[in-house]
Amino acid sequence: MWLSPLNLKQMGKNIFDGLVAADPDHSEDYAENLQAYEEKMDSLHENISTELSDYRGMEFMAYHPAWEYFAHEYGLTQIAIEQEGQEPGPKGIEAIIDQARERNIHVIFVSPQIGSSNAEVIADEINGEVVVTDPLPTNIEKELWSLAEEMAMGFSKQG
Repeated sequence: MWLSPLNLKQMGKNIFDGLVAADPDHSEDYAENLQAYEEKMDSLHENISTELSDYRGMEFMAYHPAWEYFAHEYGLTQIAIEQEGQEPGPKGIEAIIDQARERNIHVIFVSPQIGSSNAEVIADEINGEVVVTDPLPTNIEKELWSLAEEMAMGFSKQG
């Protein structure tokens, strides 16, 4: 949910509402901060939209299904390797490799919190690469922009 600039903007508004209710004396300060935050999220959304505009409708693989809100927001489809918290077995990996080949996918996104040995195996088999991107970032703007750039690069290889 927090991996989408528009959702982050709504979360900021929800926090603002709570702060104003709890501390109305500082509502102007909170309003200024909210406006600045919303402008940052709008700018980030616009930049990501531009970066990914040529790739609407494309698919990408992610080891853990963390990027669904991001994918939806930018007209992409996430294919998760891990299903319901379970890593695929040998037959599952084989099916994922076949799926990646059929769909001409060359990049697999993994998070640093989860091991990527299966992702490496899949990437080797599809002549692709593993890209580490953090769904629990300390700098959300930087991480979402980096993800957009990595996706654009990966999609450009898919043809």
